[in-house]
Amino acid sequence: MTKLTQIHLELTRRCPIECPKCPRTIDKEAYKANTDIDLSTLKTVLEGQYLDLIICSGNLGDPIYHPDLFVILEFLKTKCKMIKLHTNGSGKKEKWWRTFYSIIRDTDRIVFGLDGLKDTNQLYRKNQDWSQVFKAMQIGKKFKKNIIWQWIPFKHNEDQISRARFMAKRYNIQFLILKSHRWEDNDQFKPLNKDLYVNTSRLDLT
Repeated sequence: MTKLTQIHLELTRRCPIECPKCPRTIDKEAYKANTDIDLSTLKTVLEGQYLDLIICSGNLGDPIYHPDLFVILEFLKTKCKMIKLHTNGSGKKEKWWRTFYSIIRDTDRIVFGLDGLKDTNQLYRKNQDWSQVFKAMQIGKKFKKNIIWQWIPFKHNEDQISRARFMAKRYNIQFLILKSHRWEDNDQFKPLNKDLYVNTSRLDLT
């Protein structure tokens, strides 16, 4: 039997961001229910396991909006060497982030999706507060945590990548380009630079 080394958990369907290509935005009625995975279910799924990696990401929701996230994180720490949590990072106050980072271990990774600088980010990440998210990343660095700034190139932000990379370096934040493949014919968001999109999903660390 192959040993399980990692698992991807979808903790919740909650997310206040309305990205145009997200299924939640396209069909709001189908995804209006705020469903959360409960601790007892996680205990059942992970019984007898100790993994290399647990990924908390959201195809339809963002893990930071789970109402019992802190309790769940404490449990997940007992089940893996590393947690990698992906978030849009918006809507939480500084006190919340300080509690969050006090739970997160030095081995864990927090990935913030911020697709543009302050003047362009909300063209796609609608309802996201850029300043609030960048502040959350800075707080993470003050706690000496592993913070990653994930950037999806779009037509409206492709000329800002070098400035964003410089900003990330200034604050000792890892900068990651995620090249999307979700493009349609005559897509208004598609980058002009062909090197900034792909036909299949992959991550490029820069």
